[in-house]
Amino acid sequence: MTHPQKLFWGAFAVFAFALVVLPQEFAVVFAITTGSFALLLWVVFPAGFQPVDYGKRFVRAIDFLTLLNGGASVAEANRLAALLFTPASNPNMDYEAIQRAERLRRVWFEGKQLPAIQLARSKGFTG
Repeated sequence: MTHPQKLFWGAFAVFAFALVVLPQEFAVVFAITTGSFALLLWVVFPAGFQPVDYGKRFVRAIDFLTLLNGGASVAEANRLAALLFTPASNPNMDYEAIQRAERLRRVWFEGKQLPAIQLARSKGFTG
């Protein structure tokens, strides 16, 4: 079970507890609040999405941009960037890619990941 799913079921349990245990005037307000929170978690963090996936996409995007800058074709850069964090990769290669992405994130993208991913997508990144 992912962390967002745990949060959802925790909020749902509090919602059910409020309806059963608290006096009626408090239970309704409390139940609406926790129920809204649980619903928000379900919408914001759909099942299967993990923030780690976004971080990997960022590292792959930076790797793609670096490969393009080094003269690789779009297809070759996509193929090589897609190897990161897979069994075909190795931990040292992944670690170096993470370190490079963190350095470039601070220098090129003012500490943000989304602009890097958007730039890479505009140049043909498919990861």
